[in-house]
Amino acid sequence: MRILAMAVVSSLLIAIGAPIATGAGVSFGTVTASVVSGTEQISGVVNLAGAGATGSVTVLYGTSTSLGSSSSSVAVTGGSTASAKFSISLSGLIRSPYYYKVQLTSAGGNASTDFLTFVVPGLMSVDAYALPGIGRELISVGVSTTGSVTSTVSYGLTTSYGSTAPPSTAGVSQYSTATVNTTLAGLQPNTTYHVQATVVTNAGTFISKDHTFTTSPAPTVISKKINIKCSLVLVGLMDYQATVTGSLPATGQVGQQVTLSSLKIAVLFDVGTTDFFQILGGASITGSLTAGATLSNASPSTLSMTATVPSTPIPQSVDANGDGPPFTITGAGTAPSATLSAAGTATLALTTFSAFLNPTDAAGASIWPASKRSISCTINPGQNLVLGSIAVT
Repeated sequence: MRILAMAVVSSLLIAIGAPIATGAGVSFGTVTASVVSGTEQISGVVNLAGAGATGSVTVLYGTSTSLGSSSSSVAVTGGSTASAKFSISLSGLIRSPYYYKVQLTSAGGNASTDFLTFVVPGLMSVDAYALPGIGRELISVGVSTTGSVTSTVSYGLTTSYGSTAPPSTAGVSQYSTATVNTTLAGLQPNTTYHVQATVVTNAGTFISKDHTFTTSPAPTVISKKINIKCSLVLVGLMDYQATVTGSLPATGQVGQQVTLSSLKIAVLFDVGTTDFFQILGGASITGSLTAGATLSNASPSTLSMTATVPSTPIPQSVDANGDGPPFTITGAGTAPSATLSAAGTATLALTTFSAFLNPTDAAGASIWPASKRSISCTINPGQNLVLGSIAVT
């Protein structure tokens, strides 16, 4: 979101260039730029072909080397030393670095300076960008200046603000601009905030007008249960219930990276599986659970989300029938990121499920051979496998 800022204090800046002559017998002596409250005065001395010689001076200027704007021409007449003073005013300037050239046209020859620069100091922009995570915003302040800048951002739910971020400082670039970034944290989701930036430069202090930004909505909390079939050694093909949980951004923009944060994957083992673990002397189990998924309108569109299962005790108790209780293993992990590639809806849906399990006895020795610890599973058909969706703009 772009917010144009307004300065309430102006200052004076002088820029002197190194002119060059492009015509025989004529040249520029000095060229000076002075900026006062957005009005630029280009002044200098031009050397004509002789006393009484005449010509005209014009300033070409713009915010890039393409220039694009031209002043009115002013007439000059050489004095006894063939030199003449000139002064040209430029108005309607914005707060920005400028490039300019001064050109002389005369019967005795033409001359032009090289590219020269001056700076209209002040606030150029105040931008707000949503950052990953809940309630985080980057406030980026653009300043035209010739020295380092310190920016202090005030923010709150009203124009009284109420909160002030620590000051941030940035140096000036080769283009006479500075960008000062301030991170705001702990903001309420989906809430409109007021913000005002105060910057201190070598040209004075500048204060933006009041502006607003709206934080991103709270992420969508996901908890999806699916029925799967897995083949375990000595247990056979069994039905289990897996649960995938996490948080997915509710909204996003094309080019933004997104992920399923706070990823957890769990599998509920039934009584029969507990019994087999007990019979084999199993005391605890470790491993990983992996859910494959697709995310539409994103790159990559195929994702593999793995959650690591810490050492989990295998229940040793039995009921009156000699059966152990069901128990759950839960893993946590970091889902890979994907970049939103098109506007519309990005839908995250499960496609595959697998596991790596290593049950061990009380001494820590595996009760399964290494070749049997990778578990193949299938997702039962007929289920809604959509985890969540992101509205992409």
